[in-house]
Amino acid sequence: MDAIITHPAFQSGIAPFLVALGVALLLRPLSNPWKSIGLMAGFGVSVYLVVGWQLLPLTSTRKIFIIAALLTLLGVLLDLYPALRDRLLHGVVAAGVVSVVWVIWPLLQRQEDDRWWPIAGAALLFSTLLTGSLRRLKRDNGSLSVALCGVALGLSGAALMGASLLYAQLAAALCGGAAAYLLLSLWHDFDGAGEVLLLPSTALLALIAVAAVLFAQVPWYSLLPLLTIPLLVSLPLPLSWATWQERAAQLGLVVLPITLTIVMVWSVEGSPPL
Repeated sequence: MDAIITHPAFQSGIAPFLVALGVALLLRPLSNPWKSIGLMAGFGVSVYLVVGWQLLPLTSTRKIFIIAALLTLLGVLLDLYPALRDRLLHGVVAAGVVSVVWVIWPLLQRQEDDRWWPIAGAALLFSTLLTGSLRRLKRDNGSLSVALCGVALGLSGAALMGASLLYAQLAAALCGGAAAYLLLSLWHDFDGAGEVLLLPSTALLALIAVAAVLFAQVPWYSLLPLLTIPLLVSLPLPLSWATWQERAAQLGLVVLPITLTIVMVWSVEGSPPL
């Protein structure tokens, strides 16, 4: 049993998938935020298995975990009280900017003179583009789940090629949790992602991507194809298609940007040191 629990594939793929699926099935009759909380529950279990829940020393990776936890709580609040959404919008955007800078601050401190601002600007731009494009899929739980799976899988492969097993596992955990909701989206009565799913998952993907580039030497341009995934899953499909056909087609569309990302990292870094 210990060999199974300590295996990276179980910690970052199977465990978050099973936990997210179990929580989502159990809470599916309820409204948001509860029916959408499974993805973060699965991610939390994966974090516990991979690195534990201790917060010290306060590394950039643990800062990402803290941000995810706070955004999950904020998502619960926004789902319970939708009227707060518009009032807190500017605050959420400002908090997102602060979060990115907080995570990459150790690197910015080491930059000379004004060489820090291109790094911070690029990180903020990528994070904004990724989270913004994913949020457009909020009302379609199936398409959102495909996009989250695709971005997370591509990011996991890129981090692995860049010799960062930790970031690869964290991204894979998000992929596993999103895959559970992708499976549930085949039922028409499960639709509409809550903020408790959307806020932390999109922020996590953006922050892990930024950390993988700045701390694990993943080439920044290799992640650009992943920005096309939300657009690809938004392409119109024949109305006569069944739900499973739509999901299969969307999964087929996202294979190309995922492959491009992994190949570009591989061409620079070579095979992962497994």
